[in-house]
Amino acid sequence: MIICLGMDDQTAELVHPGPYVHDIISPMTPHRARSIFDGLIDDSTLQVKRCDGTFWDHMPIPARVWHYICLAGFESVASLGRISVDHALITSLVERWRPETHSFHLPIGEATITLQDVEVLWGLHIDGPPVTGRDTTHSADAWSQLCMELLGFMPARSDIDGGRLKVGCLSAALDRPLPDNATDDMCRQMARTYLLILIGGILFPDNSGNKVPLLYLQLLRDLETVGLYSWGSAVLGTLYRSFCNATSPTARTICDPVLLVHVYLNGLYAYNSLLVLHLYLFVYSYGLGSVCRHCVLSG
Repeated sequence: MIICLGMDDQTAELVHPGPYVHDIISPMTPHRARSIFDGLIDDSTLQVKRCDGTFWDHMPIPARVWHYICLAGFESVASLGRISVDHALITSLVERWRPETHSFHLPIGEATITLQDVEVLWGLHIDGPPVTGRDTTHSADAWSQLCMELLGFMPARSDIDGGRLKVGCLSAALDRPLPDNATDDMCRQMARTYLLILIGGILFPDNSGNKVPLLYLQLLRDLETVGLYSWGSAVLGTLYRSFCNATSPTARTICDPVLLVHVYLNGLYAYNSLLVLHLYLFVYSYGLGSVCRHCVLSG
């Protein structure tokens, strides 16, 4: 048992750190929550890695470029606006996440994000060709040539790191305004630049915090068909993997599409969901899901 103080520090409740039943969840599985409860690690907040700031810094998007972003099927994600991440809230949810069931285990029951949520909230396809694979065949020169063809500029060799491109390079490209007499190819190239930041900075950010994988650029060659890929499935699978990895007692960061969690909770809140009401009351009253002591109130 652990004593949890309320927000006024006057009330207390004994809460078992769980799990109660071990037929699915093994008590021997290393987990951040258990390690904190046993005093093996501290309760520091996980740092959420992202690199989408450049995308929002270059708003509004020119109308002719926006047309191609919508054509590619990323209109809903591009319309989110800049979202402030509550690192402590994400950490709280990580500590209630169980890799065995891919769900948040709460005193009120289990909750998780589904494919339908991804489709409704972000407008991404959940069927179609899979977004998968890892390209190890391209050299830095080959990536530079591909950028020249699809993005309209050739990055310096120092901007390419193992198949990833520095976001600052993409930001510099967006700093150049689109000419009034821009050709259709120029509009498509700028749209791909925005989309590469969106995909690598919001949907699939990595721990670098300043680089995006060039693997996705190859999928952006045909803007008329790229939206038909199963981006929603890839996002959800990546989110599950990210939360599973973050439950490790040695984890200090979390990346990938955790912004989806904020959009998910905001969506539930907008519809006065009883689940999200209980979730917020639970997390904000007890800190990190009953076992940790973070202050999760936003400043």
